Amino acid sequence: MKTYILSVFDDLQRFGDSLDVKAALCNKSWLVFNDLGVKEVYVFQKDGTLFDSINGKVTKGSWQYIKANKTLLITVEEDAYMFHPLFMDGTVLVLQMDGTEDCCFMIDENNQKFFLPKTVEALCLYFKQNESVAPDEKYNQLSSDKELQEERIRQDEAAIAEILEKNVTYQALVARGSRNIKLAGAFLFATFIIPLILSSLFVGDIISLIALFIGAVCFVLAVVYWRYFNLAEESAKKISKEVSQEYYKNNRP
Repeated sequence: MKTYILSVFDDLQRFGDSLDVKAALCNKSWLVFNDLGVKEVYVFQKDGTLFDSINGKVTKGSWQYIKANKTLLITVEEDAYMFHPLFMDGTVLVLQMDGTEDCCFMIDENNQKFFLPKTVEALCLYFKQNESVAPDEKYNQLSSDKELQEERIRQDEAAIAEILEKNVTYQALVARGSRNIKLAGAFLFATFIIPLILSSLFVGDIISLIALFIGAVCFVLAVVYWRYFNLAEESAKKISKEVSQEYYKNNRP
């Protein structure tokens, strides 16, 4: 967990006494801010369990909030840290390491489409823009801002969909996938229906063998086209993910 000292943070309203820290922390996935390109995620469980994921590698730890001195104790493997929850506005949580001016910054992963800073400068700008708003007030207003956030998500998704609509490779993959899934379904249906029809119309060992052979061929073709469908879908998803990442990179701080 990387910490920073930000002078801009000195003027901000502090973490309110009325906020339930345990309720605020749990049932969320917190992205730990760093400017190293490392994805670190903290997940606080109500039973005191903590999961620390660094680029997908998960370490189990524990956490405890002590109301008496407003202290958050975090233990990961053999390392233990003492923090004071300093600031929270529904998007960003700031923890100050006890006895120092060092702070770590966590972003609610549900809000990463709206705010996912890559640099310290972007983080400072966020606090400068919000320094006049009390954290308790912002936190309590989060539900009222939900409609605005949802509308922004819809606009982003519409913009991404428009970009993908103009992407020839993506559209070709979508069309190919649609065609292959239909063929896979048709051959799978034929696997059972053709032998059934032949068996009902004709009698004999040769007919049975022919029906069995046709059924086997249809089943193999169904599997082949299903595989083609999966390949096309995976490639389309990859392009969609790349387009989304590029969009948010160019349109978010």
